[in-house]
Amino acid sequence: AGGVAQARRRKRVIHPGKGVGGLSLGDGPAQFNAVFPKSPVGVNNTGPRDKAGCPAEVYYWYDNADNSSKINAYTADSSYRFVLITVYGPRFALPDGIFPLDPSFWEKGPVVGTTMKQVEQVFPDGHLYVLTGTGSKWNFGRNLYYWVDRKVGIAFELVWWPPQKQRIVQKISVFPPGADFKPDGCISRPDHYQRIR
Repeated sequence: AGGVAQARRRKRVIHPGKGVGGLSLGDGPAQFNAVFPKSPVGVNNTGPRDKAGCPAEVYYWYDNADNSSKINAYTADSSYRFVLITVYGPRFALPDGIFPLDPSFWEKGPVVGTTMKQVEQVFPDGHLYVLTGTGSKWNFGRNLYYWVDRKVGIAFELVWWPPQKQRIVQKISVFPPGADFKPDGCISRPDHYQRIR
């Protein structure tokens, strides 16, 4: 309960199918820099979209005050308008208190994250997907799962977290309602993304 209460007090709100903390889907680089002006902002120029449909560019921001939070915004083509926004870390939260945590920063102490069950209760119309080939040591030896609700435009990356013996939310992504969701904007071989249920 304490984690949910803390999340509700976060300054940056995640809006399914719309945007994150003042940055909206359809915005461009100028809006990105206006919303996140106080920390280093970088651009990863990935070039033209390839056959896999990968984003043309990725804009990213890290929270200097709390290194456990960051945001990535993906453009689809030369229009440089964002079609996918992904957030990491407890600085960002949905209005109901669901928030992501990045396991790489959990070494500081015990953390209770938002569970897969909690996500399913809030977004019952979603579907479960698996991204095979992601069961690395970084992900505690298990493939990443995604709970995706295309109707509202939100996806949750679910990582296996041994201390809780269940999957918890590591990232939250927003995208246009009704659009197809792909983790980080595209699927890289040999990974395979498929629906489980």
